[in-house]
Amino acid sequence: MTERLQSVRPNAAASDEDLERTALAGATAIQQLISDRDHLRNLTNAQQRELVGLRARNDDLRRRLLLVRQSYLELATEMLGQFERFDGALSEAMGDQKQDPDKPTDATLINLAQRLAPPHRASKSDDAGKAS
Repeated sequence: MTERLQSVRPNAAASDEDLERTALAGATAIQQLISDRDHLRNLTNAQQRELVGLRARNDDLRRRLLLVRQSYLELATEMLGQFERFDGALSEAMGDQKQDPDKPTDATLINLAQRLAPPHRASKSDDAGKAS
């Protein structure tokens, strides 16, 4: 081990220029390390600021998503209630029809439903059949 230390130490014959060159090279290396460290610190700080911003946006999006989910659940619940009321009214109307012969028949109800239905969009196969 002492042999290794002696090989690292400058010889007595080493010139002052070699010693000065080595010291300058060491100082330059230290300055480069300090510069790299400062650059990495700045980069880390920028990434931490970006991370804070991304977390804030993520929290905001998560909150908005929960609001949208809640709105859709409320809408679905309301639609289900309306469908149940419509079904009850339709069942009641159909039950009254069986008791009252003057009420509209199934054919009349189907005709009314067809007139009130939104217009049917022709499919591509229907268009191809019309073209030939």
